Amino acid sequence: MVVAIPSSKNNFLMPKSYKSLSEKKLVSLSRHKNEKAFEELFFRNKEAIFGWICSTCRNERDAEEYLQITLIKCWKNIEKFKSNSSFRTWANRIAMNLFRDEYRKKKRQKTDSLEEFSKNTSFIESRMPTTENEGQKRLVAKELKDDIDKMFEGMSKKHCKILKMFLVDEMTYREIAEEMECPLGTVMSRLFYARKEAQKVYSQLASEEK
Repeated sequence: MVVAIPSSKNNFLMPKSYKSLSEKKLVSLSRHKNEKAFEELFFRNKEAIFGWICSTCRNERDAEEYLQITLIKCWKNIEKFKSNSSFRTWANRIAMNLFRDEYRKKKRQKTDSLEEFSKNTSFIESRMPTTENEGQKRLVAKELKDDIDKMFEGMSKKHCKILKMFLVDEMTYREIAEEMECPLGTVMSRLFYARKEAQKVYSQLASEEK
């Protein structure tokens, strides 16, 4: 998902500190695509949202992935938030609908489709071969690995490191937080931006190949 960074013309919407702002103000700024305001808005409520997800999903890594997808869906749909309920209630409803949709999909397909649902990683998974030919599978897999290596090379070191820990090393948010000695919220925030950068770089590489 490519999300526009607020331009300089929106600087008047970017106060130095967001922690003191009311939810109403944070929502207003978020609707103007102020990422920092949205980050504060979401992470102010993340424990409650994550708590609900954990109560319905026993697998910690899947729960973390659901939380990340919920964050992305909230960001993409923040303009639809009517403020007739709290942001937490609205975000929980999105998480609930996400979980229900995925549950129905898994039940129907009998496969784990969580990774396919996440638009932040599907640009990688979609390249995986569907053919039964083993030779072709190995060829496409090698090409995919080369493309992913190029993608990592084109990313900033900070984002490359944390995305490798999550995608390649398959570490959980908690394990990454312990390794990097930083709060869980910081891990989520960095992954949020790392995935955006990864998709942007990967899309650029794909367009150059055409």
